[in-house]
Amino acid sequence: MSCKILAFTYAVFWLGYFLAVRKEPFHLMERGLRYKQTVTRRITGSRIRKQLAGFAEKRRRELRERELSECLAYVQNVITLGRDRSMSRELLLEEVAEISDSLQNTFWEMAHRLRLCEVEAAEEVFYCAFGKDFAWDVAKLFTEWERITPKELLSTVEAYRNLLLQRRRTRQKRRDEWISDLAYFPVVVNAMVVLLNFIYVAYFIEQRNLLMGIL
Repeated sequence: MSCKILAFTYAVFWLGYFLAVRKEPFHLMERGLRYKQTVTRRITGSRIRKQLAGFAEKRRRELRERELSECLAYVQNVITLGRDRSMSRELLLEEVAEISDSLQNTFWEMAHRLRLCEVEAAEEVFYCAFGKDFAWDVAKLFTEWERITPKELLSTVEAYRNLLLQRRRTRQKRRDEWISDLAYFPVVVNAMVVLLNFIYVAYFIEQRNLLMGIL
């Protein structure tokens, strides 16, 4: 009987020990996972990440504007060659989609919406790619392609190309000014250091003369 009790006690002891030993790693693992989730949430919602995401989106939109200018140049050639008279708006969108990487899906989606007679949805798709007011006007150029006369089409395309060119020049000018200010900053700092050093030396000499006069 005592052997059975001893064996039972021995089994209970090792079972409790096993559970106690296994319990701590589980807690450590859970705490590690919670810490990882907390850090991930903080990084995801941090201001730095939002700023980086905004900067990346801004760069993507600039790339889209540059490719849109190239697409409008292609449209201008189409009008000059007289192909606009026999070209549907869906075909035009498919052709400009082939020469644009960042706007390819946008043009394909617009062509799909136009085949479904969803003109407003097609214009909204184009607007969402840029988020600027001029995007509505350019979208109407594609959606109303078959209704506008060649002369009016040509003048409209030239106006939009000039607008995009002006926007690109403005951005480049601001970027050049920022780089110029950044390059000039070390010169200003160096001049300030020299000036502060001169003031410090002059103050030190004056204090020394005062001490010499007192002594």
